[in-house]
Amino acid sequence: MIGTWYHSAAAARQPHSPSAHSDVPIAPVPNGTPLVHFWVYPVGMSYREDEKRWKRIQDMLAAEASGKTLRPTVSQRTLFGIPSTMEQTIDRIVAEDEEARRMKRIEQQLEKLLETVPVEAGAQAFDVPDVVALERTIDAAGTPLAELMDRAGTALARRVHAAHPEARVAVLCGNGNNGGDGWVAARALSGWGHNVALATLRTADELNAQPAHDTAVAIAPVLAERGVNVLVNPADDEVSAMLADADVIIDALLGTGFTGQTVKEPFDRWINLANERHAQGAFTVAADAPSGLNAQTGTASEPCVQADETVTMIVVKTGLLAPEAAAYCGSLFVAPLIDIEPYLSA
Repeated sequence: MIGTWYHSAAAARQPHSPSAHSDVPIAPVPNGTPLVHFWVYPVGMSYREDEKRWKRIQDMLAAEASGKTLRPTVSQRTLFGIPSTMEQTIDRIVAEDEEARRMKRIEQQLEKLLETVPVEAGAQAFDVPDVVALERTIDAAGTPLAELMDRAGTALARRVHAAHPEARVAVLCGNGNNGGDGWVAARALSGWGHNVALATLRTADELNAQPAHDTAVAIAPVLAERGVNVLVNPADDEVSAMLADADVIIDALLGTGFTGQTVKEPFDRWINLANERHAQGAFTVAADAPSGLNAQTGTASEPCVQADETVTMIVVKTGLLAPEAAAYCGSLFVAPLIDIEPYLSA
């Protein structure tokens, strides 16, 4: 004959003694309802044996509550006479614990993927068309380009915030997905307390590139609520004033898609104004590639952003390692964003 178990919050409040065969409260479960047992000795079992068994049950539940063990073994369940209601409670605790551990692992993995890592000499580089194909493969496999954009802008913002925690930041956003990275960075930095201003040629609704359009549309009201100054199709003197008030400039104008010999208006003037402010002491960070630099060949157009740092996304692009690109890239960092090994071997 084995012991029988039941829930009884009222019984838990009564005086109890194992030797008196009374209700004995054990460790409370997460919802605060004590689990109480009434033990009927098997034939031939002494109180001493029951006391040892009871101690093992308490130790098991205490370990469960502290996370030191996941679940009792089948033999423990049989030995201790654990009923189905108790098993369900333990299974729920286990499931919640495993989910919390899983989410913690995901957070830790994402944290690592958003870290910006210095690019060392001899690092592997990828041609720009191959990077575009890689991003499409990642998207098709279930990680949307919008998610990569969110990670890219966040990694960029984290780089700025870590080095310049109180900086006033000016973000120059283009019409494509490089500009989308800038919108994400502006949201992150303004959320961390930075004074942020953003210049864009078009409103969020007018952007055509995806996922930049949807990203900017979602972020625009957030920036408005936070009082971020968003300049739409600004005059040159407005851009100049915005840059003059900034300690850090984020270049998110053209990115790796640029291949021309010259930069079109008005971004050519914005780049010249950014370089003038850079010469006066502002710190410039380029998103993915300095605007005006061909990320495949490393050749610079006229004009080209002169960055102190470039944070390139996912992998290093071939042109960024060209000797002539160094004067424009400054210190080169890569933000992994995602583990690409499964996609390279596919």
